[in-house]
Amino acid sequence: TLRLLQPLAKLTTARMAVDGASEAIEAFGGAGYLEDSGLAELMRDTHVLSIWEGTTNVLAVEAARAIRRADALKPFLAQVTAHAGLARHPLLTAPAHAARAAAEHAASFWSDAVRRGPVLFEAELRRFSLTLGRSLALALLVAQAQWALDEEGDARSAAAARRFAAS
Repeated sequence: TLRLLQPLAKLTTARMAVDGASEAIEAFGGAGYLEDSGLAELMRDTHVLSIWEGTTNVLAVEAARAIRRADALKPFLAQVTAHAGLARHPLLTAPAHAARAAAEHAASFWSDAVRRGPVLFEAELRRFSLTLGRSLALALLVAQAQWALDEEGDARSAAAARRFAAS
């Protein structure tokens, strides 16, 4: 599954960085666009992430190749299910369900897309790959949140998981 995880991690984190930088600029209003705020440079730097390491479209194609060559989708889905399955606290029920549902939706898409043919399939690969990446990110966040609740009595990670699932 490493061949699948690498492009998904690059694609997902690069996309999330761009979204986060954009939100930061919006939070600062017009001042966020000024060079002396540092945010304009941050925005340029985050856009580079998805260019230097391969555009999101190229990374999505790499993820699809990994699935085809190494039959990596089934073990990937097992990872999402295992991490989401660690949730025991009621605060994590919805995020755990969302992680599994997103991964299952992506798996269903894969099965349908393979039957429909390569043109439509490649046009939708980016969204498919982002769904896989975000489902794993959420499942990992759920697992970490359960640990934080168990070991530290800290619900902040659970709140983060709920917020991430809502987006």
